[in-house]
Amino acid sequence: MKTYTVALVVALSIVLLGGAYYVTSEQRGVSNTVTLEGVEITTPDGFVIVTDRYSATGVSETSFIADEQNHTLSFDIKNLFSTDRGVLALPFTYSVDNDVSATYVAFFSSLQGPVVHEATAFLGESVTDVTFVQVEDELTATYRADTMNSFRTFKLENGVVSEWYEVTNGSKGDIYVHEPSPHNMVSTRTLLLAGAARGYWFFEADMPVELRDEEGHVLATSFVTAQDDWMTEGVVDFKGVIEVPEEYEGDGYLIVHRDNASGLREYTASLRLPIVINTTTR
Repeated sequence: MKTYTVALVVALSIVLLGGAYYVTSEQRGVSNTVTLEGVEITTPDGFVIVTDRYSATGVSETSFIADEQNHTLSFDIKNLFSTDRGVLALPFTYSVDNDVSATYVAFFSSLQGPVVHEATAFLGESVTDVTFVQVEDELTATYRADTMNSFRTFKLENGVVSEWYEVTNGSKGDIYVHEPSPHNMVSTRTLLLAGAARGYWFFEADMPVELRDEEGHVLATSFVTAQDDWMTEGVVDFKGVIEVPEEYEGDGYLIVHRDNASGLREYTASLRLPIVINTTTR
């Protein structure tokens, strides 16, 4: 999706009711109307959206000037999901000049009345069918992106949301990682990996693994190995190690790929979880 060099402020609807705005439905689940006042949602490519009162369904359009040209922004707000942990999830899609649409989820804290924008997560381009399921302190967004069914799981703690892990082209129960846990502070250069996956994620008992920095650059590669017979549709434990480069410190992502020996796109799948590399604390 094309990125413009100026920030964009969009008022989707100018309906000022005064005072603090709240979600119209306090019940957990989907709400048909979002009532947020003066909350700014910033997308990773620099667009700033200022919310007022508006219906959570339907498409809004506005125009703006960038690079001395007029552009049209199409903004599609989906239904709001209200959790019982003080977090609201608002999925929305926007596109510029009918370019490929990008879908995000904006998270808000509602523990003490007025909502506060906590974070915005990018789900993908051409995303459809965004649904949410909450199980205790985990909120899972399931969606279809580029013909693939995927999901992203977030952790809910005291009204604050954090990214937990993401599975592309897979379902809950296909794969999970025990070690390291998401956002784990890695203090050694040899990172131990442990988890479990469906047998069809392996090939010849292995799965490839990558360590990437926060910008997506590959820092290291390795593999994990099944600890039992991998020729099954059941869940098989795996273990492995990956070496962290000496010069790298900071945020990163661990990515476990399904070993797609066929090379066919429909069998491409992966799990991604965030970690923090900090060897100076030892």
